[in-house]
Amino acid sequence: MTVEPNCTYEHVGTKADVRVEHIGTNQLANLRLQLSPQDKIRAGYAEQYRAEFKPGDDLHFTAVVDADQLALTAEGTNDGQVTSPVTWTRPVQAVQTATAMTTYRFLEPRKLSDADIELRSISEEAAVVPLQHGAYVLKARQKYRLVIRPRHPHVEDVHLLSHHGVAEVESLPVREGAWEFQLQLVSNSTWSTTSVLHYAMVTSDGLQQGELFLLIRPSAGRQWTLAATLGAALTIKGLAGIGLVLTNPEGFWKTLAATLENFSFLLNIAYFISIPLIWIVIWVGNYIWEVLQD
Repeated sequence: MTVEPNCTYEHVGTKADVRVEHIGTNQLANLRLQLSPQDKIRAGYAEQYRAEFKPGDDLHFTAVVDADQLALTAEGTNDGQVTSPVTWTRPVQAVQTATAMTTYRFLEPRKLSDADIELRSISEEAAVVPLQHGAYVLKARQKYRLVIRPRHPHVEDVHLLSHHGVAEVESLPVREGAWEFQLQLVSNSTWSTTSVLHYAMVTSDGLQQGELFLLIRPSAGRQWTLAATLGAALTIKGLAGIGLVLTNPEGFWKTLAATLENFSFLLNIAYFISIPLIWIVIWVGNYIWEVLQD
C-alpha cells in the first residue's frame, strides 16, 4: 500500500492517491477495503470492493484526508475461507496549497455515475421498492430485479458487484439501454441491517462508479421464531397455571373476582401470551434501531 499526497486544502485536508498492489500468490475474492479514520475522510471513496483480486492486480483511488495518518483495512476470502482483517497505516504528508498547483476537479464528478435506478420485488407481484432516507427498503431472503438506465450517452457495459453474505447478483440480458440484474438476498438477521452495493459503468469517458444503499429488514418469521424461542418456557408455565384454575370451572366462575385479584393468576396469563408480547418488544426495538440508523 502506498499513499502519495497531491496537494493540501486549507481547513479541508490533503488529497492523496492510494494504491494497493497484490504481491502475494493467492487469489482473493470479495475483497473489501476500508479507509480510516472514517470521520477524517472529507471526499472520495472511503470503501472499495472487488469481486476478485488476483496476484499482480493493483487498485488506485483518491481520497481527501484531514489526518496525519491513513489506515487501510482489508478483508476477503481465500480459497473460500474468510480471512482475518489486515490493517496497514501510512503517513499523509501535507504539501503546497492547491492554489499554487494545476487546477483539477475537487470531487471529480466525471467519475460518479448518473443513472436512473428502478428496483422491484420479484416475490411480491413486482412491487416497486420504496426509497427511505436515501436507502432502498428490502426484505431478507427475497428476490429483486434491479434496472440501471445510464444517462451517459455512450455506455459500453454496467457491472453490479455481489456483496458476500448479503446479496448474490445475477446479470440479465441488456434491453434498450437498460442493464438488468437479479438480486437474491441471503442474509437474515434478527434486526434490520444496512449495506451498500457498488456498480460500475464503462463509458467513453472512462469508468464511472455508483452506490446503492440498502436497508434490509428481517423476514416475517425471523422475529417470531426468536419470540417463540424466548417465550416457549413462559407460555408452558402460564398454560399450566391457567389449567389448574380452569379444571374447576364452576368454582372459577363463582369466585371470578377473587381469582382476578390473585396476582399469580394474572401473572400466568401474562406468561401464556408472552410470545406475542416479546414479538411486540422486538418489533418496537427494531423500529427504534432503524430510526437510529438514519
